[in-house]
Amino acid sequence: MISVAVAQLLVVRRHYTFMTIALFLRHAELVVTVCTNLAVIIASIIAYRRTKLLAFAIIILAGILTLTLSTIAHIHYAQPTMSRDDERVFYEFYRVGYIIISLIAVTGSLMLIRQFLILFARKDDHVA
Repeated sequence: MISVAVAQLLVVRRHYTFMTIALFLRHAELVVTVCTNLAVIIASIIAYRRTKLLAFAIIILAGILTLTLSTIAHIHYAQPTMSRDDERVFYEFYRVGYIIISLIAVTGSLMLIRQFLILFARKDDHVA
């Protein structure tokens, strides 16, 4: 993934080009998204193997979907311009996907928070 982003930094539409700030930020956004989501996915896989909590499985799913959506968007924006209607349809699908992924991630986070609150509530009950 990262090697693809680096290659695209150097070659755009098969012509060498100067790096603009917008192009740099687009590639930096992809690299940061990939790295942060991989870190979350790896940590969640380790946590899921130890705890078998559904919350970690949901967070893993959200991370994978985020990587997929971000990569698709990055590839799309690197392509030559499309018709106005095609661009609108892509943007609508991207936004719907973003909303769905956000809801999945929030669900996993809230489930995980709930588990910790239950865990610490039990410890507090034993102390009193």
